[in-house]
Amino acid sequence: MSRTRTITLTVGSLAAGAILATGITGLAMAADSTPGGPHAGRQHLPGMRGGPGGQALHGELVVKAADGTISTVRTINGTVTAVSSSSITVKADDGYSSTFSVAATTEVRVGAPDFTQGRPDPSAVSTDAITDVTVGGVAHVDGTVTGSTATATEVHAMTAAEAAAMEQQRLQPQAR
Repeated sequence: MSRTRTITLTVGSLAAGAILATGITGLAMAADSTPGGPHAGRQHLPGMRGGPGGQALHGELVVKAADGTISTVRTINGTVTAVSSSSITVKADDGYSSTFSVAATTEVRVGAPDFTQGRPDPSAVSTDAITDVTVGGVAHVDGTVTGSTATATEVHAMTAAEAAAMEQQRLQPQAR
């Protein structure tokens, strides 16, 4: 192989790697924008609530924090099938179910968010207790995984009726 072709391939590989790293960094920086919360400075991934790729039902990611610590994050969207003062179980539309332990530090919000500015206003949703979540309701749970135990960091729940109304609002054409 000629030296020119080797240099071209090397530069091309470096450029592709830089583009991939930029994309991964963009995704890693995008998880939750709640001011002062445990995930401050992050925004939800575009497909988490819906979009061209559809709504994410559940998943796990291994993430590296700014301080270098590595952790596994689990998320699920679905129907609450069990809830107690110490745990919540959510079942996704594809049948996958996950149980999370609930800690004193778990942020719980019950009720539909206020979309007066076109985006949910986190301050408009009250912080509640896990016992305010009802079986049969809809929930989005984020948590960390240690061994085989998932511990909820955030629980956002609402009744099935609130979720249906929110979906109707989402499907309405946006006024421009």
